Amino acid sequence: YSRSWEHSVKDFSVLIARIIKCDNHATRDTLSLNEAHQLIRKLSRPIGEISTLIQENIQLAEQHKKNVVSNRTSTPMVLKQKDEEILNLGDPRTVCASNTCTQLIKIDGIAKVNYVNHCHPHCYLIGVKVEWIDHEKLKDCTAMNK
Repeated sequence: YSRSWEHSVKDFSVLIARIIKCDNHATRDTLSLNEAHQLIRKLSRPIGEISTLIQENIQLAEQHKKNVVSNRTSTPMVLKQKDEEILNLGDPRTVCASNTCTQLIKIDGIAKVNYVNHCHPHCYLIGVKVEWIDHEKLKDCTAMNK
C-alpha cells in the first residue's frame, strides 16, 4: 500500500511540474470559440432553409430543361424559381416544439412546422435574440412556467 501511495505522489508531482510549465490559457480564445458556437447554432436554421430552397430550384431547373428539350416551341423561356419571403411579426413571440403547440404541414410537398399556439405572443425577454432556438434565457419566460 505504501509503494502505491509513493507512486501516486510521484506521478502527481510530475503532473504539477508539467502544469506549471504550461502557458496561461487565453480567455479571449474561449470567448471567441463560444461566440462561434452560438453563431453556428443561430445559422443552422437559415442555412437549412436556404439549402432546401436551392434543392427545389435545382429540381425546377432540371424539369424546365427536360421541357425545353422535349417541347422546344411550347416551353416558356422563363425559368420558374421558388423564392422565400420573410414576414416580420409585430411583436416577438415565444413558441415551443410541443406536439400540442405545433403541427406538421406540407407546402408544395415540403414538410414545414406550423406553430398553432403561440405560448407567449408578446414576449420581450431581455437578452434573447429573435429566431433564437433553445436559448438559455427562454426558461425565464412566463409561458415556460405554466
